[in-house]
Amino acid sequence: FYILTPLWSYLATSSYLNIPLSDFSRLFKTFSSFSLFLNLVGFVLGLGILGVKRWGYFLFLAFNLVLISHGLYFLFTKGFEETFVLNLIYTLIPFLIILYFLNKEISTPYLTLLPRGFRKKWRTEIPIGGYITLNGGTELRLVTMDISPSGCLARIDGSVPEDSVGTIQLDLDGLNWTCECKWVRQDDESHGFKFLISSHSSEYKILDKFLNTKLMPRFTTMRGVSIEYASKQFEAEIENISEKGFYVATKEKIPQGEHFSFKMKLKGFLFNGIAKVSWENPDGRFDKSPGFGASFVSISPSFIYSIILFIYELISNYSRRER
Repeated sequence: FYILTPLWSYLATSSYLNIPLSDFSRLFKTFSSFSLFLNLVGFVLGLGILGVKRWGYFLFLAFNLVLISHGLYFLFTKGFEETFVLNLIYTLIPFLIILYFLNKEISTPYLTLLPRGFRKKWRTEIPIGGYITLNGGTELRLVTMDISPSGCLARIDGSVPEDSVGTIQLDLDGLNWTCECKWVRQDDESHGFKFLISSHSSEYKILDKFLNTKLMPRFTTMRGVSIEYASKQFEAEIENISEKGFYVATKEKIPQGEHFSFKMKLKGFLFNGIAKVSWENPDGRFDKSPGFGASFVSISPSFIYSIILFIYELISNYSRRER
């Protein structure tokens, strides 16, 4: 709509003034500087929205605020004539329709790091270990197959009756997170649970914050890393890095939850620190080599690492998915 606005404006002016479409110079002279500016801004913000740019969303809001204010100004200063009423209606209808879809249907990806394009009820496929305690007292181990702030799909070591209610406990990188939950569906060997918490609760906010750290940009980079765990040392390769961790491609195994020390080079700088295994991938699933994902406990020098990540974001392709 906004990209085509300059074309529609040109065609409408030609029709209204009865000037041939081919008479470019005469038509353009009828446009004021303000009209040309509005057409240009409309075109640019259209490109910004289609490109899912944050500035495009804010320009969309600011641009329409100007148009609506302009329409109201004419309405109240010139009178409620048909021309000015229709002008305001033509301004409001596209704005409200597009605003609805940007906010309700595709969840304003301009303002968040949500994955999967435009889905609002997003889930991220990260295996988080934990337990579920049913109301009868039965405790079963689980591993999430995917999870969102409102629920999860998990593999259970045992049987869960339909419509069961219980307490779920998850290990969020060392943080013991619990909430009430309810069984909602079965998907092959996995069970779906709804978290019985409100979006304003502390449990919801803690899980939401944790999952957003897993959605930070991952930058593909094949770099060697030296790892020391317990009494052994070995060399491996890093397949991707992020602000909070990396994925290590190796056949060596470090159990989930265990800490290890590492040394790696990026852009000529040597980094060292401590990391914790977040998830294991010994079978090489999810289009990755066998290995494991790890989150940083510490990394030094952290300031230089942040600068390098900023450079990667400028020059590299990256994804916001955990895997």
